Amino acid sequence: MTKRQMHLGFAMYNYGTHAGGWKLSQHDIATNIAHFVKLAQRAEAAKFDMIFRADAPSSRIEDLDIRARNPGLNNAMEPLMFFSALSQATTHIGLASTLSTTFNPPYNLARQLATLDHISGGRAAWNAVTSAHPETAHNWGMDDLPPKAERYARAREFVEVVKRLWDTYEDDAILHDVDGGYYFDPDKLHITDFEGEHIKLYGALNVARCPQGRPVMIQAGASPDGLDFAAHEAEVIFAMTSTLEKSKQFYADMKARTVAAGRGENALKIVPGLNVIVADSRAEAEARYRRLEDLTPDDVKAQHFSQQTSINVVGLPMDEPVPLEVIPPSTRMIKSFFERGIELIETRRTLREIVQEYSFRPNAVVMGTAAEISDHMEEWIDENAADGFNVITPYGAEGFYDFCDQVIPELQRRGRFRTEYSGPTLRDHFGLERPEWRAYD
Repeated sequence: MTKRQMHLGFAMYNYGTHAGGWKLSQHDIATNIAHFVKLAQRAEAAKFDMIFRADAPSSRIEDLDIRARNPGLNNAMEPLMFFSALSQATTHIGLASTLSTTFNPPYNLARQLATLDHISGGRAAWNAVTSAHPETAHNWGMDDLPPKAERYARAREFVEVVKRLWDTYEDDAILHDVDGGYYFDPDKLHITDFEGEHIKLYGALNVARCPQGRPVMIQAGASPDGLDFAAHEAEVIFAMTSTLEKSKQFYADMKARTVAAGRGENALKIVPGLNVIVADSRAEAEARYRRLEDLTPDDVKAQHFSQQTSINVVGLPMDEPVPLEVIPPSTRMIKSFFERGIELIETRRTLREIVQEYSFRPNAVVMGTAAEISDHMEEWIDENAADGFNVITPYGAEGFYDFCDQVIPELQRRGRFRTEYSGPTLRDHFGLERPEWRAYD
């Protein structure tokens, strides 16, 4: 029986995701594009489906002393410009930008992503988010974020308008007919006329139809609104599940939701995040993790947990359980982070133990040899817990190179991952159909 192959994304962070990861780099690489070009080329040589870039158009400024010791996204290049540069140094790997539907105008975003798809030869993807940080609202002159339901209502209209704009031109609309005198066929240019509760637009995109028809749509939310949005619109969803059983439940639920939305179950690829530390032995991998923990002060760990989960544990004793009363009734932040925080607190472990385990956020963690990591990944694929993984390294480039040098060859040897790309576009890599042009008139 043919073994099911997996899809792999690379979550490209400046220094990895652990709060202590930046200390393992001897130089500041956050705005060094040559560094990221090298990483992208290594990911492409390993035949990754895509590179993913998390983003928030804001800086966390509520506690600058702690933030200065846990920089996160406080020095991060804008994703579309970033991927435009990487597109010219690569030929096949997909380029997935995180862009907000709350803090972007739809026409500009449609144009920018269409441009990236053209200049990359059909490799653009859009991780559509509604934004969860109040700091972002402040940057747009707002006192606070709109309510979550309102943000998702706008997102649904936003995506509809952007898809219409991407179908401004039919595939064969551009003629370049010098003899006949027509650059494009006027009957094959279609105006978007849309008026909703949140968005009003009348116009036509001034970029030809994308090589992929439209960029691949990605979603990463875990709230009911986010899951419904993904079932109707997304082609890839970044799941945040920490165990095999949780991921199996999520996988079955999302496949069922996708079918209920009138789509085939293979129209949505489920790609959980996977934190990996690979070494020659499990003991060595665990030692690398302990080094990261040792590099991270207690107050930074507590603040990191508090900011991520919306559960304020700053100033609480590190070697005692966290009082249950500090858990707020709800969150406007990322739901999966909040739920993971509650789950850890309810174990009644000490705060020190909780923040240590949360250092990888809600995603699964696997440490060990290439064979052990491959075993873990195979099990999740065979148990219908994932269609692939978004590979996350807690500390920068070195951890990713280890994965490429050791785990990728092992997966390929087992027949679980490609040895060559099957086509030039990101849709080819994921086995997604190119959307046909659609009339909205």
